[in-house]
Order: sequence, then structure tokens, then C-alpha cells
Amino acid sequence: MDGCKSVIFDEMKRILPILIFLVSACSHSREACDAYSADSGSGSVSDRNKPERYRSVPSPDFSDSVAVTQAQNLAMEEVAVQTIMVVSEKKSAEFKQESVSISTSNQQLISATYVELANLNSSISAQRTQRNPAEQDQVRMNKDVQLLGQIAPESFEYNLYKYVSGNYDVSRISFLEKAAELQPSNKEVVLQLASYFVCMDDDIGSLNYLDKWSRGLSKDQKDLTYSIDLLNSIDENGILVVHGINDTYSALLQQLKYKFRTDIRIVSLELLQSQQYRKSLISKGIKLPDSELIDRRYLEALCQLNKEKNPFLSMTIPKEYLTGMSSRLFAVGLTFEYSEQVDFDNFYRNELLWNSKLSKDLLKELQQKENRTST
Repeated sequence: MDGCKSVIFDEMKRILPILIFLVSACSHSREACDAYSADSGSGSVSDRNKPERYRSVPSPDFSDSVAVTQAQNLAMEEVAVQTIMVVSEKKSAEFKQESVSISTSNQQLISATYVELANLNSSISAQRTQRNPAEQDQVRMNKDVQLLGQIAPESFEYNLYKYVSGNYDVSRISFLEKAAELQPSNKEVVLQLASYFVCMDDDIGSLNYLDKWSRGLSKDQKDLTYSIDLLNSIDENGILVVHGINDTYSALLQQLKYKFRTDIRIVSLELLQSQQYRKSLISKGIKLPDSELIDRRYLEALCQLNKEKNPFLSMTIPKEYLTGMSSRLFAVGLTFEYSEQVDFDNFYRNELLWNSKLSKDLLKELQQKENRTST
């Protein structure tokens, strides 16, 4: 709106000299007409004293001429004013059209940047060698978020990814809360709020958003079914190390909602990016390596530091993480148990799990599908 006023003001400055000239001409014409009219009315004293041949001769049609001249002057003034109004309206319309064009361009830029951030975040989550974003990916994400902050600081896109780009930095929660106000049912918002409350060790908040997250899963709920047998594979009071979001949230939901295997400490490599989450784990007696990078070396050090607590690694962890310590990993149910014992025997335990503890629901479902297909 300020830009529009500025354009109109510039146009006024261009037209104003013409208007002043017209008004001035009209004024001089009026003064001449008024003076002539006064002289020709009853005659002045000086007029009566002048010789006859110098006296003014009244014109019978002079009043009509004056009226015509005044009408012409008023018409000229009106034309000048109308000209300014037309120019102003034209410039205002042009400015509005330009504003709409800029707004559309900005919206396209916001949408494109949002898609790029979503794709980048998905790519980071699919990494198989580390949980932290690679340096170049973090730089790209920060630049995109900065751009959104410049063109649309109140937008959902900016506030969501201002939080996401912090890699579970709970101090940025105000941005996530703003995004939640704008789109409370957005899947990414729900997921990030669940992670926030897990990092804060808030069971009520965690359960609320983990439950909402589970409703967005496929109807067969395979993740939740899998998590039951995953937790059943762990020894009592053991540690379960999981990799990403689905295995982490599924196992946590079993504990918080269904009170299933609450004796197990769940350690998420994904959430270990959060300093607050690390503090929560340390308060529960879990020892953590002194490193910011969550990769293969970090996982190996984590297992060594907590070897007396029976660490179990979910089989959903990419094999790249297991390189270098495969000789100390033994398959137990749906996990690899970490042990430095040379004579580790897992045969009896797997037999017990297979025959007594594992539901094997997913395996049964797969077999049923195969049978239907073969018939």
C-alpha cells in the first residue's frame, strides 16, 4: 500500500504544474471578468468624470459572456481533477496487479523450497551410514530455511523446517508449536511433536502424539505387530538399540500405551542427535560415547560402554553400522545381541523364543498370502 501511495504521489508531482497553470489562468480570467462587470454595472466616479468618448459602454450581453467564461473555467478545473483521478486509479490498478504477481511468485518459491526441504529431509532419514545430516545437506537445509524466513516468516513451511533443521533441538519448540497452530494434523508435525516429548521424557505428551502417529500407519499395522516380537527378543532389563522412526515409535507405543515390556530401555540412534534426549538416557543409567556424530563407531562404542546391560541391536539397523563388530553380534530373535564372550551360545534361547515367546504373526500372515497365491 505504501508503494502505491508513492507511485500516486510521483504522478501528482508530474501533473501539478499543469494544474497550477490552469487554475491560475482561470483565476486571472475570473478577476478580469469581475472587474469588467463592476465597471459596466452603474459606472464608477472616475468614469462619470471622464469625457464622454472615454466612458465605458455597457454591453447588454456581457453578463452572459461572464457566465460562459466562468463555466469554461470550472470545466477546465474539473477536467484537470478528473485527469489526476484517472491517472491515480490507473497507477493504483497497475500497482495492485504487480503486487498480485509478486505474491504468486513468492508462493511458488515457498512451495518449491518446501518440496526441496521435504525431499532433503527424507534423503537424510534414509542414510545408511550415519544419523546426522551430512555437512553439505545441513548447509543446504539451513539456506532453504533462511530463504523461507526472509519471504514468509509466518508461514507453516518456515516454522516447521526451522524446527526440523535443528535435528531435535528442543530449544526451537516455539517454531514447531507455531507450525502446529497452522496445520495441527500434518503428519510431519505430529511426528516431530512425538519426538519432542520423547526427548523431554514426557510420557503423557509422548503417548498422545505416538498414538496420533500410529493412526497414520497402514491398516495392517505391521510396524506395531513387528515391535511386539522385537521387544520379546530382549532379555529382562536389557537395552534395545533401534535405528529410525518407525521401529523407535512402534516399540515406545507398546510400552506407553499397552504397558508391554516396560523393563527395557529403548535407545534411538535417530533421537541421539538431541542433547536433551542424551541427558534423559544418562539419567536412566545408560552410558553414551562422547561424540556428536551418530555412526558405526558411535554404535560400537555405545555397545562397549553398556556391555554389562545386555545391549541388543534391532535387525532393522542397516548392515553398514555392524561392520567391524560382527564377530561380537549374535542373532537372538529379531535382534543381534552384543557379547564379547567367545563361547556365546544362542541356540537354546532362539529355540525358546521360537516355540514360546514370539507370536510370529507377520510370518503367519506371509504364509497365508503364499498359500492363497498358490491355490
